[in-house]
Amino acid sequence: MADAVGIIPKYLDQTGTEWRETSAESRVALLAAMGIDASNEAAADAALRAIRTAERRELVPCARVVEMADDSGTRHVPVRLASPPNGPARWTLELTLESGETRRAEGEWPDGLRAELPIPWPDYPQLGYHHLHLTMSVRQRERVAEQALIVTPSRCVMPRELLADRRAFGLVANLYTVRSERNWGIGDLTDLSELMRWAVWPCVCPCAGIARMPGARSASPSTGLMFFQPVNVACTR
Repeated sequence: MADAVGIIPKYLDQTGTEWRETSAESRVALLAAMGIDASNEAAADAALRAIRTAERRELVPCARVVEMADDSGTRHVPVRLASPPNGPARWTLELTLESGETRRAEGEWPDGLRAELPIPWPDYPQLGYHHLHLTMSVRQRERVAEQALIVTPSRCVMPRELLADRRAFGLVANLYTVRSERNWGIGDLTDLSELMRWAVWPCVCPCAGIARMPGARSASPSTGLMFFQPVNVACTR
């Protein structure tokens, strides 16, 4: 049950030397927080069957992460029907880019239960958080599905790619320890902009990624942060 929703059995902590195992009690508690009853075997089996049934019925997964280097993955969205359409079917796919720009494509559904529909990018795939809205029409009946499409770089930018053979220094700053005449005792995003003015290569905690070992998973990786910390908001601006 835990595997089906992405709860991993263990992870390598940020030291790169010790594996942390997820206890059965922790898995049950995490599942309960997600609204899934796994308090006993019967309840877990029923919940798993419900999840598998819902997966078979969905047109597309609600979220998909694809690397920019995956040309097919970034340019097409896999769509799956639970059963063959009982008549001519058409699809409409609307893409809303992270910038807010909207593009649209449509066509006839091919034979079969699966198809790779083209994503209507303006020119080429773009990094960022995008949104897909799919509409399937069969005999004047419609089904809709949505997907968060997250396009990521394959790896971090290497210093040499930006600096070539030039030399530079780096500054590591725990933003919350930064003091200035105008902040409220804790570093904020305005302080960060000041640091950026004279630091050639800033590395600011917790905005930068932690060291990762091959196969490592962290319980709280800074690379997984999706939003700014409210405590770093510049209250005087």
